[in-house]
Amino acid sequence: MTARFGASNERHPMVAPIWERLGAIEQKLSRLDDAVSAILERLAISISIEAPQTFTAQDDDDEAYTYRALDDANNEIRLLALDLAGDEEDKLSGKLVHVSLEKQLSTGLNQYDALSYVWGDPKMQKSISIEGHPLMITESLNSALRHMRKLVIKNRQQSTDTLRWSYWWIDQICINQAEIEERSNQVSLMRRVYKKATTVQVWLGDAIEGSTTAMEVIDKTGKPPLHGPGEKEVQYPTFSEEEISKHWGAVRLLLERPWWERCWVRQEATLGVRTLVSWGDSCCDLDAISQAVMAVDYAQSLRYKIPGSGNASDELTTSFYQHAANIRALRKRSHRGNSFVPLPELIIAARYCKATDTRDKVYSMLGLADPEVYQIHADYRHSLAEVCKISAREILPRKHGLRLLGACQNPERKDDLPSWVPNFDQWKYFPFEAIDGRQYVNLQESEVAFDDNALLVKGFVFATITDLCETIVNPNASLEQIDHVHKTWQAFFEQRLEVLSVAYGPIPSRLHEEKAKMWMDFLSTDNSAIPFMKFADDGSLLPEREEQLKLQYMGLNLKLARSYLLPADLEEGLHPQRRVRAALKKYGPGRQLGFCADQANAMVLLPGDASPGDVVAIFRGATFPYILRNCSKGDEYVLVGEAYMPAYATNKAISLGLRREAKMLRII
Repeated sequence: MTARFGASNERHPMVAPIWERLGAIEQKLSRLDDAVSAILERLAISISIEAPQTFTAQDDDDEAYTYRALDDANNEIRLLALDLAGDEEDKLSGKLVHVSLEKQLSTGLNQYDALSYVWGDPKMQKSISIEGHPLMITESLNSALRHMRKLVIKNRQQSTDTLRWSYWWIDQICINQAEIEERSNQVSLMRRVYKKATTVQVWLGDAIEGSTTAMEVIDKTGKPPLHGPGEKEVQYPTFSEEEISKHWGAVRLLLERPWWERCWVRQEATLGVRTLVSWGDSCCDLDAISQAVMAVDYAQSLRYKIPGSGNASDELTTSFYQHAANIRALRKRSHRGNSFVPLPELIIAARYCKATDTRDKVYSMLGLADPEVYQIHADYRHSLAEVCKISAREILPRKHGLRLLGACQNPERKDDLPSWVPNFDQWKYFPFEAIDGRQYVNLQESEVAFDDNALLVKGFVFATITDLCETIVNPNASLEQIDHVHKTWQAFFEQRLEVLSVAYGPIPSRLHEEKAKMWMDFLSTDNSAIPFMKFADDGSLLPEREEQLKLQYMGLNLKLARSYLLPADLEEGLHPQRRVRAALKKYGPGRQLGFCADQANAMVLLPGDASPGDVVAIFRGATFPYILRNCSKGDEYVLVGEAYMPAYATNKAISLGLRREAKMLRII
């Protein structure tokens, strides 16, 4: 630069003083740059600081952006520095900076947001200018970035912030998706990326008709006003039946957005210290939506038919709010990302989700599992079958690892998978939850081994299935249909009462009452329900007191939920069989009621593809019994699926197991 100034002075002596001043300014800038570099070097930060540049559409050339390699040894990631200059309609532009997660972040870069969104159509039809070169992105991400840029600019205008760049971590941009090895390495860092993010910004999509109403209803029901001494008295609004129906339509619209069903968002929403949800120009906290989901579940548990419900499909589907409820449960289970969750539970949860790459139903959950326990790493060089087998072999021998068998619903051994390896096809039935099980069949710690493609698990055969009831709970059954199944099953139960009474011993004076208690205890499948189930003198089930709901929905303003989601003339009181209905609706579809003889002499909830002659097996360390089918090869079995027995039958199995020596059962 000095030589260039000198040459100019010789050609233009009249402007020499101006060039001298410019030269002095440039020298000062150079010294300042050297000082900044020295500070960064002292802080051990590997970020290249570039002179401010403005990248516009005119700056782009035809050559696509080329990624620089990341330093895997220092766990480097890329951050998108989104350019905030220009107007709202300007082309998206920015630069990528490399940051090491192992080294202290510099001021200004220790705060970044992470974007959680749905890729949508995988075609890359839009672009962002990265350092003057185009990088193709999806339409969905283009929409999200434009919204986020507008949101940041709006917030900046309301403060004294004058920063030029907004820093983001976005998988589609910050990971070179074309490099399989880099993709695998970066996926393993995502738990730390989302945990360190200042905010996880969720993008549900552009505004549509009803989206504003949906966010308003969610905000009202999920963020109730303070209620307590010294606070303003809460005024609960009243709505017409038409307005209530409109509220339900809006809530369904929000909770059925594609974002909720994607597998990666479980990790992203759980690990975020602060998670905000945007839909068009409306925004709310994810915690408000979690509270609103409790309100929906509360309304679902009462004698009320939710408008728009009653899907006639024969396929097993989740309710419209189930994905949001699962995310809420996962956040609670992990204490908002501060505790690890057993990997079997995570993979079962992922089975409900959708993924463009099915292998991500495993990889997306690794960020919430303890890496010191489960030695599984994302590697996209493995096929889906290999990922399933590797995961099962790593999980099953661990503590509570046999819970993974609840996700195994493949006795046909399709896709070249053993029956003990979880497959990720459509659910045949939803697995029982360990926290719901009244019994916890755990005689001792599990003992698991492998012999080629066979699973060897220590246990014993307890009973044989002798009879099945033909009536089943259809998916998406109405309450009336569930009540019909209940009556049919109860008649089936009555017909075998004589066999059961032999197992119980003579109880003539209290037979009816004992029968009802045993039946309701069995069908509820929920240990938390038992203390609340009260019986009349004739053995009939009495309604619960509604005050008991305050314990089940602790933290939820029930009056506010009723105000927005239930009609004022709704019949008061809880249905006597509310909990049984809930259990049959949750666990009944895809299952059948059967009777098992031998030592059990008990009813059992079975997989829909169980058959007479199948056996009930008890595995050491397992929460539930499992149904096995003997193969023609002698002592080899195929795993049919998970089962549920009454408490008395389970206690008998435990007593038998204490006297009998378990052996290694071979499952293929």
